[in-house]
Amino acid sequence: MNSFTNFILSRPELTSLVIFLLFAIPVSIFDLKTGKIPDILTLFGTLILLLYHFAVNRKEALIYIMSALLAFLLLLAIRYSTKKGLGWGDIKFGAVCGAYAGPIAVFGGFILAAFFGGIYFFIQKRAKNWKKDKAFPFAPFLALGTLFSTLPAIISAIMKIKETYC
Repeated sequence: MNSFTNFILSRPELTSLVIFLLFAIPVSIFDLKTGKIPDILTLFGTLILLLYHFAVNRKEALIYIMSALLAFLLLLAIRYSTKKGLGWGDIKFGAVCGAYAGPIAVFGGFILAAFFGGIYFFIQKRAKNWKKDKAFPFAPFLALGTLFSTLPAIISAIMKIKETYC
């Protein structure tokens, strides 16, 4: 095994972060600009993250599969309990967040997403920039909340690299 492959497989927190960001950034941009999220990004994002977890640790891969499924189902339940308050793209992107963060961090991320999204909505409404018929771009807040909820694991992984190489 070469050193690059060894690095990718031995640093799952950082590698999965990079994979997540490769999908979260374009999803967020699409959602902010168009109010739509391409299915190809959410489907491939979920698939690639789950395949990566399977390659790294087959025993823990099931946890990430269940996390992606539960995140999808939770957001689907929110959609139907709020008169379609969430779009399908947000729901599918929730599965990407679950496949990246795992069960505990993703639900913490959803709480943070609601908080960040609420602040954004309040600011937009206060500035009178909000129209009732406009779709709310929730994916950027899902990405931000998920990222913040995994920050302790990311910092820990970076500190381990620093200890190893410095």
